[in-house]
Amino acid sequence: MNVRTIQARLKKYFTHSRYPVAFAYLFGSRARGQALPYSDIDVGVYLDEPNEGTRFDMELSLMGELEHTLHTDNVDVVVLNQAPPRLAYSIIKYKPLYSRDERARARIEMGILSRYFDERPADLEYYRFLHRQIRARKMTERTPEMIDVELVSERLAHIREMLNRLKRFRDLVQEQFIADEDAKDLSAYWLQHCIEAMADISNHLVAAMGLEKPAERREAPIVLSKHGILPKPLAEHLAEAVSMRNWIVHGYINLDPGKLYKATHDDLIHLEEFSNLISVFMEKQEKKPRAKPKKGAKK
Repeated sequence: MNVRTIQARLKKYFTHSRYPVAFAYLFGSRARGQALPYSDIDVGVYLDEPNEGTRFDMELSLMGELEHTLHTDNVDVVVLNQAPPRLAYSIIKYKPLYSRDERARARIEMGILSRYFDERPADLEYYRFLHRQIRARKMTERTPEMIDVELVSERLAHIREMLNRLKRFRDLVQEQFIADEDAKDLSAYWLQHCIEAMADISNHLVAAMGLEKPAERREAPIVLSKHGILPKPLAEHLAEAVSMRNWIVHGYINLDPGKLYKATHDDLIHLEEFSNLISVFMEKQEKKPRAKPKKGAKK
């Protein structure tokens, strides 16, 4: 499906949507016309709904309806209300597909921009390296120095925040967990976003380091294990966690609370180990000497 068809169907859907969508964007590889066969159709929305739990229910329902509208299972919805500043900023750089209130959109986008520029780390070495790569005519080469430190750091922080939230339910026995609707809804929501941040980091490292492309999203941790970045057993658990994320997103109506309870205990250990190992990996990369342009390259 080409981008114009996707945009037309999304515009029509949001114009008549039963959800309080204030404005929406198509973003990412589909919007840029650079999608791979397994790439998601990424849609960002801002919801006029103050309750986080209600937004979570709406997000899952929206995803299901958009998959039906676009005739695909590969739709990912990001709710701008709670998106990390860098992700929100990357979404609003695209032209909105739909806007119910332009004044409100301008105000909310201004807030996103403000948070993004206030919280952006002052790490300019990455950009200096890009300039060196351009001057040395090496932009097509992939090296560990192409890793976006800001992107990885932000998603690691997001994983840790989600893990801390999830731990509040770890003392519940299974019967208590199953009987608590808020525990189930929030656990599913936080676990989904935690796994997505892990997958984002894995896919970014694969791309930045020029490693072999995974055939599916879930295979990125496996690729990292082949290059010694993650241990193989952990990578296999993380691949299963991505499948778990898909189950939460696409099968929420028939969500098995026992399976969710098990995931909130077992998967947290693996995600925490992933976070620690990637932190160590990033520290090692920062200590390595930076590549220098070849002798004779223009400065």
